[in-house]
Amino acid sequence: MEESHRNGLDATKGQESAEDLALSGHSDFVLALKETLAPFKWHSKYSKTILITVTVLCLCISVFIRVNQYSRWKDSERYSYSGKPIMTTADAYYWIRFAREYTNGQYMPGGIETVRNFPEGAALKPDPIPALSFLLARLSPLFGGDIYKTGIFIIPLLSSLFMIPLIIYFYRMGFPAIGIMCVLISTASPIYFMRTSIGRVDTDSLNLLFPFLCSLLIYLASKSDRLRNSILYSLLCGMSMYLFIWWYDHRGFLLVFAAIFLVSLVLFRKPMVTIVLSLIVYFIFASPYNLVKSVGNLTETFRSFSDVYLSRHQFKPLTPGRFKHEAPSFAERKEKPSTGIIQKPNIYNTIDERVKLPFSEVLASLVGSRTLAILGFIFFAVFAIFKMKELVPLLPILSLGFLSFTSGNRFAMYLTPFIGIGFGMFITATVNLSLSEDNISDKHRIIKALLIYGFPFILFLALFIKIPLSIPLEPVFDTKTHAAINNLKGHLKKDSSIFSWWDEGFAIEDLSGYKTIADGGAQNTSKIYLYARGLVSPKQSVLYKIVALIEKFGNGIETVGEKDIFFNDQYKVSIRNDNNYLLFTSNMIKVFSGIYYIGTWTEKTDTGKIAGYDDSMKCSEIINDVLQCDGGSIDLSNGQFNGVIVLKKSSIIKNGVVKSERDYFPTVFGNNNLYMEVVIDENDKILNTYLIDRDAYESNFNQMFFLGRYDHSLFEEKYNEFPYARTFIVKKVDIVKNVKESKLRHRKHPK
Repeated sequence: MEESHRNGLDATKGQESAEDLALSGHSDFVLALKETLAPFKWHSKYSKTILITVTVLCLCISVFIRVNQYSRWKDSERYSYSGKPIMTTADAYYWIRFAREYTNGQYMPGGIETVRNFPEGAALKPDPIPALSFLLARLSPLFGGDIYKTGIFIIPLLSSLFMIPLIIYFYRMGFPAIGIMCVLISTASPIYFMRTSIGRVDTDSLNLLFPFLCSLLIYLASKSDRLRNSILYSLLCGMSMYLFIWWYDHRGFLLVFAAIFLVSLVLFRKPMVTIVLSLIVYFIFASPYNLVKSVGNLTETFRSFSDVYLSRHQFKPLTPGRFKHEAPSFAERKEKPSTGIIQKPNIYNTIDERVKLPFSEVLASLVGSRTLAILGFIFFAVFAIFKMKELVPLLPILSLGFLSFTSGNRFAMYLTPFIGIGFGMFITATVNLSLSEDNISDKHRIIKALLIYGFPFILFLALFIKIPLSIPLEPVFDTKTHAAINNLKGHLKKDSSIFSWWDEGFAIEDLSGYKTIADGGAQNTSKIYLYARGLVSPKQSVLYKIVALIEKFGNGIETVGEKDIFFNDQYKVSIRNDNNYLLFTSNMIKVFSGIYYIGTWTEKTDTGKIAGYDDSMKCSEIINDVLQCDGGSIDLSNGQFNGVIVLKKSSIIKNGVVKSERDYFPTVFGNNNLYMEVVIDENDKILNTYLIDRDAYESNFNQMFFLGRYDHSLFEEKYNEFPYARTFIVKKVDIVKNVKESKLRHRKHPK
């Protein structure tokens, strides 16, 4: 039997669908509404040409709004260093490092990873090389061999390719307006645009293409009346899934789409032989190896997507201008552990994209307006009621999108296409009401075609005209911090190990080639929890001990004889090698509230405290011992802000050294409990002014990075590019005698 796909129309003929049964017996209103959702019938030899033209136009719009960011990017010194772009996501440096190794012939699939997750190592390098790294390496000759620039320019195209399967999907259903509206809203959605903008070299760029391509092929296989075609679409679906797994490395999707494939075939009443053969072909071309691995990976995938955050408490970063100082001193916390095993917090709770957002904020991130998002979902729900069977292949993507309401906002980009479907349905219904299919003339059919294909572009402009899509994201590092990390190679020993915060790990590994204790792929570990405790502790001996224990035991540090070993002077620990360095950067100021939250987390409360740097003062100059700031002034002679004493201490810092410092005493006029740090440059120009509380002030991070105060018997400064970066070597010394290291039980947990 020939397929009934004439001129792009897949309207079901002569079959009683599930939705027909559900709606039988309903009111005339429902039947009238169903008629407004009739597929568009246009038997013209130009229909496919128009479809191709419209698809190309949508692709051009999507690419343009991203490339348009580059005009601001290239004209600003903030986005490049030595002619190379600075990425807008830390993960980019992971893919770029592998691409460069591959280009240089140094990448060994399954080889030992030498720079990640010190001291255990990150097991083995991916085998095969990650698809994004492979693509960057292969395409880099087109950009003079510059892998950084390659990433900048291919992301706009890659992130637009998802449009092709979606437009075809709804064209084959008979609803071209829905396909066009769907892709236009999706590509310009604030959440998707942010995750695929210039400089964000990451897997998000194709994470819509592969799922929608698989959904399209499932739909076509289910819809086809010929076994040969169903098998062909199943084969292509399996290949698409294979590429998706290579791209995103989450094999659990293979089984999820297989289940939906089965449901779709059953709903379309395919013969048993077609169902069995289609699934077998799908599994074969998705790779039997992936199938075996997907069984165990399904649980892991779900947990990585949803565990986010099963903690009873959610981290809330410090709000600038509303300084919080309720956190008790680190030294005053004397809670006893419930066990001898070190428990750690969920580090993911402090990562922006993984933190659960309020329902209203998720909606606003989709199309810039909660009201429009709700309207889009309502329209989509109406369309789904009448076209339930045809939309089943899209269920995995819709389900993934709904995770944004229960876990991280990174999944919100999977919801925006369904808002687009809703508004496309609205356009279709409106045009059908105006120009019914009954007895329509050829002239009016042409007018109807113009409305069907043209209205989505008009509505798109109306919805997104005010959204500033040309403004690029901020780079992960400012130029001087990027330069400081890049220049580490000339100041540190070969084969050095860098103790830094995890979100700088990939960049350090790529730019300097040194080992790190953690990065964006190995951050939820005991090492990071304990390192955070060392950073926020007021005792530098604690930081030293933690570094020494991490050097020796890695994540095996989580099994110790007594949990308070880090604070008990009867235990001895020493650094074994003279190539361990602490790296503090200006980026750590931005995330210090998260570091403090992790470092003060306790098993008993399952939460941490908040302390951080408030830079909302925006001070400009000092005149007659008065600091001039937005919203008022601070008298440095008495610590008064607009006549009220608020400061306990003020420090003026130049080149990482305290130039002047003053203590203030409480009076009847106020309760001073804040510390102020004013950072000035070589010409005494104010760079930044920070308000902090006692806990942040006394922390090792603040004392060593800002004030340059460190225990010379434990640390030695090796590199000072304050206020951008600062590096200290951890000395090989025994800080406590009478060692009882036997109480440490060694257990490694390689990544």
